[in-house]
Amino acid sequence: MSENIYSKKIYTNLGNPEVLSCVPREANRILDIGCGAGDNARVLKEWGKYVVGVTISSSEAMIARGICDEIIECDIESSEISIEGKFDCILMSHICEHLINPHKVIERLSLNLSPKGVLIVAIPNMAFYKLRMRLLKGNWTMEESGPFDKTHLHFFSFFTADELYNGNEFKLMRKIPGQLSIPLWPIRVIIPELSKKLDKFIGSRFPNLFSMQTVLVYSKSGTVGG
Repeated sequence: MSENIYSKKIYTNLGNPEVLSCVPREANRILDIGCGAGDNARVLKEWGKYVVGVTISSSEAMIARGICDEIIECDIESSEISIEGKFDCILMSHICEHLINPHKVIERLSLNLSPKGVLIVAIPNMAFYKLRMRLLKGNWTMEESGPFDKTHLHFFSFFTADELYNGNEFKLMRKIPGQLSIPLWPIRVIIPELSKKLDKFIGSRFPNLFSMQTVLVYSKSGTVGG
């Protein structure tokens, strides 16, 4: 594989709980597009799932091979996922904003999804209040990771997130404001349990302002398993 801007890049975290919570219990074969260092896959493997990870980074692939059942190292913009069998669930956690043409990639990925399968997508909400404050201060410095990752090509708010998939065969089943957080200091430090309740109560009513990510659940069949 030729050198690319991602070849030595490693994205690692503790997994994306809000994405993982949307994976149907009956989904056994999972395709994790942009699997990073295998953090989501590690949780899925603990649940007994069969996970195929896809990454363009050779450095990530080396790490994720110790976690996933299979690793495909390729550029999904220019390559089809050639693997036997359909998948019950496809994950794209913070991937679409990196793609030149996410619409075309998603259309191709639909061929890898079973008729009753689901596509779960997470994208950062650039209208989150902390990011608005940063921009008001005139700071649009691009960084190595996070919402201002220098490799991001698209920017979405909670309200515009689902527009990414207009016109394809998928049906939007759920749209979830993720990682809700409102300005609560010092309550967050003194009464953390209360702050969690307030995050959910207030944040869910103003998702474009108080959600850090948007999670979208799409289905080919029009139904989503529990």
